Amino acid sequence: MDSFNKRSAFGLTIRPTNFSLVEICRIAAPRPPVKRYSSAHSQLCYSCGKYTTTHEWIRMTSAFNTFFLVLAAIFPVVNPPGSALVFLGLTRGTTPEIRRILAWRVAKNSFFVLVCSLLLGALILEFYGISIPVLRVAGGFIVAVAGWRLLSEGSHKELEASADGVSRTDPLDQAFYPLTLPLTTGPGTIAVVISLGLSRASYTNSTDEILFVLASLLAVAVIAVTIFVCFAYADRVQRLLGPGGTDIAVRLSAFILFCLGVQILWSGGSELLRSVIIPGR
Repeated sequence: MDSFNKRSAFGLTIRPTNFSLVEICRIAAPRPPVKRYSSAHSQLCYSCGKYTTTHEWIRMTSAFNTFFLVLAAIFPVVNPPGSALVFLGLTRGTTPEIRRILAWRVAKNSFFVLVCSLLLGALILEFYGISIPVLRVAGGFIVAVAGWRLLSEGSHKELEASADGVSRTDPLDQAFYPLTLPLTTGPGTIAVVISLGLSRASYTNSTDEILFVLASLLAVAVIAVTIFVCFAYADRVQRLLGPGGTDIAVRLSAFILFCLGVQILWSGGSELLRSVIIPGR
């Protein structure tokens, strides 16, 4: 028999090759069927390596975008680090334990104010016939007055005391007004959150609307936790800066608060003036 041309039982010529026996077995082994997914109906998730439908991918991306949008829209207006210095100036004379209780109450109140503004804000304003420009004018005036008072008094603001030295004002009574409203979640924040809540009407699918609400609530919860942390440990900033540095920082924060109130007032007032000058607009 020819050593280079061997014939099989079926009469086929088998020629010698350079492949090893393992490579021949690997090539000849049956391959599993490959699942093919249409790019129009699926997309690869690189984090888990699995395929997910495009609709689910879009929903997940939309939920993340909503979370970061709400967080980015509310955080600069609330400004927990800057508001913490104002909080420190208004709670001067209280113990750290009372200040932490106040911080917890302010964070809790802020969470409920933001949630109510997000879910029910537009309905409440419509029920009472209040427009957002009017809300901005009234709230901006309150914020500007509070900033001016704190700017005049500095960080040495004390609680009201009677002639015998007993405090007549319980600091815990200030948890909602003025510490929560309007200093922490003021009219500017409420107007922004109401505007975000109005975008809920653009969702026609109930699942998308639920994802929007859940992502927004998660962003509001993150804001509330940040408020608590910044307010509860504001006294550490005081120790770091010292009395003089704290007074300067509080006055600067009060000036920014006053400017913010004037800006909110001007924003609402200019909108009202525009509606008077150009009625159809």
